[in-house]
Amino acid sequence: MDTSIAISCIPIASSEVNNVYIDSVWFETPVQQYETQQIIHAVVINKSNKDIENGSLKLYINDAQVSLASFNVSAGKKKM
Repeated sequence: MDTSIAISCIPIASSEVNNVYIDSVWFETPVQQYETQQIIHAVVINKSNKDIENGSLKLYINDAQVSLASFNVSAGKKKM
C-alpha cells in the first residue's frame, strides 16, 4: 500500500426509495391455443414511498403493442 494516498469512504444513503416492478406473470389457462384470446395476470410491487395511481402496463409481442392495462398500488404494497 502507498501510505502517501489517503482514502476516505463516505456512505451515501438515499432518503427516497422508488422501485416499482413486475414480480410475476402467468396465463389464466395452462393451455394456449392459436388465435384465441388469452388472459394474462401480473403482480406489481411498489417498493416506493408514494402511491402509484393510473400506472400503465403494456404488453409487446414482436415489437408490436398488443395490450394495455392500468393499475393503482399503494406505497409498500403489491397489486394483483
